[in-house]
Amino acid sequence: MKFTKTVLVAVALSLPAGLALAGAHEEMTIVSWGGAYSKSQLKAYHEPYTAMTGVKIINDESSGTAVAKLRAMKEAGNEILYAYRFDWDDHRRFVVGDFKKLIGAAHATEIPLLTGNNKLVGDYGFLIYPRGPSKRFTSKNMMKFWANFAREGTPGKSTNSIKWNAYNDPDKSNFIILDNRANLDMSSDMISFKSLVSDLHKETDVTDLEKCVVLLQMLTFVGDDLYDKYINSYPGNCIRSESEKFLKDNASFIEY
Repeated sequence: MKFTKTVLVAVALSLPAGLALAGAHEEMTIVSWGGAYSKSQLKAYHEPYTAMTGVKIINDESSGTAVAKLRAMKEAGNEILYAYRFDWDDHRRFVVGDFKKLIGAAHATEIPLLTGNNKLVGDYGFLIYPRGPSKRFTSKNMMKFWANFAREGTPGKSTNSIKWNAYNDPDKSNFIILDNRANLDMSSDMISFKSLVSDLHKETDVTDLEKCVVLLQMLTFVGDDLYDKYINSYPGNCIRSESEKFLKDNASFIEY
């Protein structure tokens, strides 16, 4: 299992598509991760859009429990629900650094592909988003999906005829895997915080302490602090203070 993958973004096609559909509504809800990330969205997207259209945006900082919300919305009769997992990680590989391994399909790295603007990551775009058929295919199809959703209320099909099906089963999470041509496909699973915590314990590429550090980051770094809620689901033995000390002792550019 690769923890470099963005595990699941479960929203009703969040910002660009959601905003485009808002014309007929007086308010709309955007699900996000909370903290500084949500604040940046508020300034960059929500406030300008509200000023332009008058549509009130309700910021829901509960993306950590978005799968459960999707299921609840489905059971309540909402059919316009779509979920995706972002797996694209075809970054540059140099002798001094394999950015595919160093960065992977990290959180929010799909945004420049969706917008077509590498400058969103500053001067590092040429490392993360090298020109080539993989980037062109993924970016083109993400734009296609979001534009279709904005116009028609459904993402439709990719350029190679992969249909993005709606989230339509209360017992599992249906989602599309956003990736290069060979790996773009529909999938489904039952991922939850409990399953992630359990799967983390099975990892063999990191030490027990490193697992505890990853666990701390998973449950506290974005959105609400969920550590106490899920720590008992972890089969191993983790002490929060030791994980926090590890992060501080090994910090390079992160301030605590």
